[in-house]
Amino acid sequence: MDYQKPDPDQGSTQYDARVEDDFVRPLQPMKSISHRRLPAALPLAIAGILVVSSIAFGATVIRNVVTPPPDASGVDVGDETTVPESEAPVITEAPVVTEAPATEAPAPQPLTLTASASAGKVTLTWTKYAGDDFAYYKVVRSTDATVSWPLGEGDTLVAAICDIDKLSLVDTVTGGKTYSYEVFAVKSAEDGYAVIVGSNVVTIAVPAPTPAPTRNCNMSLTASLVTASAGGVQPATAGGGNVHLSWSKYRCDHFQYYGVVFNTSGNPVLHIGETPPFYYTEVTTTSVNVYVEPGHTYYFRVYAYNDQTYCEAKHILGWSNVAKVVVPAV
Repeated sequence: MDYQKPDPDQGSTQYDARVEDDFVRPLQPMKSISHRRLPAALPLAIAGILVVSSIAFGATVIRNVVTPPPDASGVDVGDETTVPESEAPVITEAPVVTEAPATEAPAPQPLTLTASASAGKVTLTWTKYAGDDFAYYKVVRSTDATVSWPLGEGDTLVAAICDIDKLSLVDTVTGGKTYSYEVFAVKSAEDGYAVIVGSNVVTIAVPAPTPAPTRNCNMSLTASLVTASAGGVQPATAGGGNVHLSWSKYRCDHFQYYGVVFNTSGNPVLHIGETPPFYYTEVTTTSVNVYVEPGHTYYFRVYAYNDQTYCEAKHILGWSNVAKVVVPAV
């Protein structure tokens, strides 16, 4: 059956020709199919149906995606559920990155100086310098308690040591005085040598040397007249005789020669550069016979001397007393 919308010309007021009425008004049968006419609101109705279907489909998909598993406990939105502290994420502030401060090189450590003294000598010992730019150890001695480098008044440079591992020194000084010492580690500089670090100052009294025992380097001489009848190295001639000399051994250092000097004037002397009338090199020779003229008085003396090349006396070491002998005339 065809339905047709009622004709408004029929005078009915029950149905007004409004689009909204298409949803509530029944359709009237149409006279023929050729006169069929679609309601004007039908496209909007179809669009509404599609929108509703899309929303329903989307809700179903979302429900399937977010639906928790059966064993999951539901959490209502707005619940003040407290997460256990052990499971809660710890929020920390990001560390502030700062540049490391520049590290300054440590200051050089002072040297440690010790000293000991003996007669006329001071032995110094110090610790090794640990650092860069080393050139020398400057060992300075002072006659007062103030020691400095560069040298001040009363200061003396004892040594400049370029070996960094040499840590001792023996200083020869005059005994019976007091000295102060300091060791400086220095480096090369434009105006000379600059001090890197010094040691402590050591003040030390040096004892006076013990005097060596006095040795008797002189000799004792005896002289006697020897006649021909008594024999001798040099036999007596007619009217003459021999003199026998004997002396004690020379007991000091550097001995080379004995020299026998005699005259009739009373003071026999051996001069430097002279050769005595009789000389002997053997240290064991301590006696000799000397021929003299009769009728005179003779004076004798023995010298100890040395010389590296000749028999002339270059260094007189000692001498004997003067021995006197009277030779009778014929």
